[in-house]
Amino acid sequence: MSMEPKIRVKGFSGEWEEKNIASIASLKAGKSIDTSQEISHPCYGYYPCYGGNGLRGYVRDYTHDGTYNIIGRQGALCGNVKMASGKFHATEHAVVVSPTQALDPYFLYNVLTKANINQYATGVAQPGISVQNVNKSLFVVLPKFEEQKAIGSYFQHLDSLIQSTTKKIESLKQVKAASLQSMFPQEGETTPRVRFKGFEGEWKRVLFDKVFSFIKNNSITREQLSYKEGEVKNVHYGDVLIKFGDILDANRDNLPYIVGLKRNSKLCQTALLQDGDIIIADAAEDNTVGKCSEIINVKDDFILSGLHTIACRPRMNFASGYLGYYMNTDSFHNQLLPLIQGSKISSISKSAIMQTRIMFPSCEEQQQIASYFSTLDAQITLQTQRLEKLKQIKSACLDNMFV
Repeated sequence: MSMEPKIRVKGFSGEWEEKNIASIASLKAGKSIDTSQEISHPCYGYYPCYGGNGLRGYVRDYTHDGTYNIIGRQGALCGNVKMASGKFHATEHAVVVSPTQALDPYFLYNVLTKANINQYATGVAQPGISVQNVNKSLFVVLPKFEEQKAIGSYFQHLDSLIQSTTKKIESLKQVKAASLQSMFPQEGETTPRVRFKGFEGEWKRVLFDKVFSFIKNNSITREQLSYKEGEVKNVHYGDVLIKFGDILDANRDNLPYIVGLKRNSKLCQTALLQDGDIIIADAAEDNTVGKCSEIINVKDDFILSGLHTIACRPRMNFASGYLGYYMNTDSFHNQLLPLIQGSKISSISKSAIMQTRIMFPSCEEQQQIASYFSTLDAQITLQTQRLEKLKQIKSACLDNMFV
């Protein structure tokens, strides 16, 4: 086995050295603490408290001061590795790694993460890590300290980018959630609390069946689907619930195909979807019943599956994207809640949906609203793609920059 990584930091050469973890660091569990002494949020005079699954709260005393790696010793996620800096409390379910020689903590964090310490866990109902077993079984391969620092610094920068991108995504999602609350009228209101400049007056409130007509659909299940190219695409309720948000881009390649259903079939001719059509998930095992998607960028080989979906077409003109966002707000969804039936599997019928009302302003204001949320979604998508790319880069570096 080669003791050199595939990718090397410039300026370093020579083989790395394999060492038993016990020869380079002391592994010791922390100190138990009464859970009644913990609080759930940061507060002056309190310190982070780490348990078997990472950060679990904040307490008034600390057991360590510095930068350390912590291995979860007990619980479902035992073997997970976290880093803690400054003053913190480690419980008896957390093992603190204290180096006995010069080791870069960020380099060591990635070495321990890559080592998959969970493989040393024992027990089923309550899995746990034995310090003695880890000391005996875990071997790591290390370069000289200066190369450790260089690698550790690179991964620290990479983790910082991942963390900041994750926070940016969460922030954008929070902005979107708050905007969905404030930019559409709530129950009993006829105007939103936040409005674009230049728009005023009450929104229209119209019965569902005055706004929409239902579209014929099919009942082909996922088990009857294949991914044969050139046949008619199909939307399943799972696509509405899981794959897509408020707007469903019909050009996306990951929609399934229907087996043997050609474009000139009778069903295809009557069930084709077009831009502006709405798909509603009408049955599920959780509270996602009633989730909606608006079709955009439709192609003529795209139809709707009837398995737990309801499709409807506007009878009047709406700005592209408006209905997709509006029909996923509490303003509309709260009308559906008392109409949903079932316990284990919840569902809603077309006749029940017809009892709801749709609210909307002028087409010009609809366009402003749709454009605003579309821009937010584009930013979320962009940052999500960036995050995925960063994670891929980190994964590739873990594979190639360590032995």
